[in-house]
Amino acid sequence: MLSNKSKDIDSGDLLKKLNDPYKDSRVRLGNQEADEIQLTLNQKAILVGTLLGDGSLKEPTGSFKNSRFQMKHSKNQHEWIEWKAAQLSSITGKNPFHIQQEPIKIKNPTTGELTTTGTLYTKVHYQSRALQCLTALHEELYTNNVLDFSKPWLMNYVTEESLMIWWLDDGGLMGIGRRRGKLATHGFPVESLPYLQQLLFNKWGIYTTIQRNTYNDKTYFYLQLSPRMLKLFLRIIMRYIPIESMIYKTYLEYKNPILQKHWIFTMYEEIRPSFHPYLKKHIGPKPDRYALAKEIIGRSPWDSLEEEFPIETAKLQKVDLLYEEPDSSYEADSSDETRPSFSEFIMPRLLRYGDAPFF
Repeated sequence: MLSNKSKDIDSGDLLKKLNDPYKDSRVRLGNQEADEIQLTLNQKAILVGTLLGDGSLKEPTGSFKNSRFQMKHSKNQHEWIEWKAAQLSSITGKNPFHIQQEPIKIKNPTTGELTTTGTLYTKVHYQSRALQCLTALHEELYTNNVLDFSKPWLMNYVTEESLMIWWLDDGGLMGIGRRRGKLATHGFPVESLPYLQQLLFNKWGIYTTIQRNTYNDKTYFYLQLSPRMLKLFLRIIMRYIPIESMIYKTYLEYKNPILQKHWIFTMYEEIRPSFHPYLKKHIGPKPDRYALAKEIIGRSPWDSLEEEFPIETAKLQKVDLLYEEPDSSYEADSSDETRPSFSEFIMPRLLRYGDAPFF
């Protein structure tokens, strides 16, 4: 199983490693020089993805007349925050990182009180320069210092790379076999979540449901992806993952060996080729395309696959993937309310010969 566990590194050594690329940056910029810094579209996509996840854009306070961007990640994810900071180098000043340690608290099942365990949770904190371009972005994205999903920026700035960052920040696999998905939206008002649902559906055909969770006597809401929608979501974002240590968030587990081979095949097809040695080391070699197709088509009875892929199985029973081009105009049953746009958004791609995966 893939994980993000890395070799333990001393916090002091880590801090030096993270800040070293920015040691020659000036502490302060002249007013004109600072005002000339502009965000690229790619930087906006990264900022927006992180704001949906583990970042914040603070309004000007105190002696600062402009906004700053901040984000925090676990020490184990230091490569992830390091990559994001590198993409934002134009807004990064000297010593942008520092280490924070917080005591881990658990709830006493008898009294309901939170008590500290004596164990410290180490986080890496990043803070950008205070810049006019960030103030302008804050005014565009926020209303009363809260992200406003009703504004046009949501459709304009959220890209596939933003989705990737959102998932790696606040997404997670859940359920039996880790085959359902969860986008943590705890920090957003529940009445704003339909805007996020609409974004995912209108741009990518991803259908989600709003679920609630109670923790420490507080109720939180999150977006849940069904197994089918999760696979679509992961296929969209996998090719954008920039570092090996975060691939673990895309690995689905199956008891059925055919379905497991199929997902491993999908990962090899979608993830950057430079990461294939990492995949081979941790989950095995890439399954052969034609051997896998024969194994799927020749399986009898089809019942074991039909529950997982009802429409796809019906289609596969009519076509030989090895010799015949599938008819991508095949229409899904319109009564399938859990996937209202399956035929329009998914089937043409998933059944296209030579493309992965087969289902």
